[in-house]
Amino acid sequence: MRIFLLLSCLSLTACADFPQLDALNDSIVVPDYPSFIPFDQISTPTDTTAATTLEQRAANLRARAAALRNTTP
Repeated sequence: MRIFLLLSCLSLTACADFPQLDALNDSIVVPDYPSFIPFDQISTPTDTTAATTLEQRAANLRARAAALRNTTP
């Protein structure tokens, strides 16, 4: 019985008008969606220097890891 009373009270408040909230909805401006670019442009690297730099950083990290492995505690 309590659940029925609770649901009936909630349903009455769901039908209420809230002018302050309606005014907010009218003032909200939704920006346009960004344009999509083809997947081929995303998946193929255009900058070879970035790939080279990444490979150099990986090689440096591997060398540091090898040096740490060779040190005695």
